[in-house]
Amino acid sequence: MEELFSRDSFLKDNFSVTSLAPLLMRWMMHWTGRRPDTSVARLVQALFGPSYGLLCAGMGPVLFAMMLSDWGAIARPGARPEKTTLANMLADRTFFFDKALNAALKSAQQVVILGAGFDTRLFELCQGQELGLFEVDRIETQRAKRQALEKGGVNIGNVHFVAVDFTSEDWMQMLISSGFEPGKRTFFLWEGVTYYLIEADVRKGLILLDKACSDGSVIAFDFFSKRLVNSEGIVGIGMSAFNLVGEPLRFGVDVSEGVRAGLAKMMTGTRWKLGELQVVDSWVNLGSDALEKDVLGGFAIASK
Repeated sequence: MEELFSRDSFLKDNFSVTSLAPLLMRWMMHWTGRRPDTSVARLVQALFGPSYGLLCAGMGPVLFAMMLSDWGAIARPGARPEKTTLANMLADRTFFFDKALNAALKSAQQVVILGAGFDTRLFELCQGQELGLFEVDRIETQRAKRQALEKGGVNIGNVHFVAVDFTSEDWMQMLISSGFEPGKRTFFLWEGVTYYLIEADVRKGLILLDKACSDGSVIAFDFFSKRLVNSEGIVGIGMSAFNLVGEPLRFGVDVSEGVRAGLAKMMTGTRWKLGELQVVDSWVNLGSDALEKDVLGGFAIASK
């Protein structure tokens, strides 16, 4: 993949490698008509610059197969309302969080995407509304993203970009300094972040978010199980890839007594109440035979 990052590409700096996977999935979903997102199309073309042709050539067969065969196992929304698999996780997670955000927009006063990466929801779903909009992420990823958005002609509107390090900075204070108003109804999206943090930082984050917003606020997040993060048994195969790119998995939810029990324990000390939940139960679909202790992760919505 190194040859895709030409000297004119915005992907030369120390950005998050794992942020590219959901971006490219959404790009494919856009071009196959599964999930129209003009901002994604423009962002990817600008990010890869002169290497965009190589990307299209490499992904062309996949796009063609998806269009020809209605490849629902990867990109069809609503195929598994309660369960998904690691193979389908990126696409199913996208639709799950799209739905959560659209529902929250009916009452939210602010939208905050934590660890935003190359997410484009604020530019596609939230423009033209009276909302406070915030993206929080590492400065390297934000720099590449903002430069590519500008080059691609994407209107970032009134989005506030807040550059932080979740592990070493007072990111909540930096968010407030950027215009976030504590006490307002807020939708927080915490996608693709929790499992890269240590448990103490995850708990601290949930407490900070609870204190920073009013009743009626919502947080949507994804998670891996402790079993998966610890690479126990066959489920650990392939998890070493995160270590190879320098972004190891650190936190997993203990689901030994049930997924909801594990998530409730994670949110101890806050007023967050778990609502909708979709679990990742295997590498491949095990159907009703999968046990809760075999859950590998999932997506969840909590409110207060």
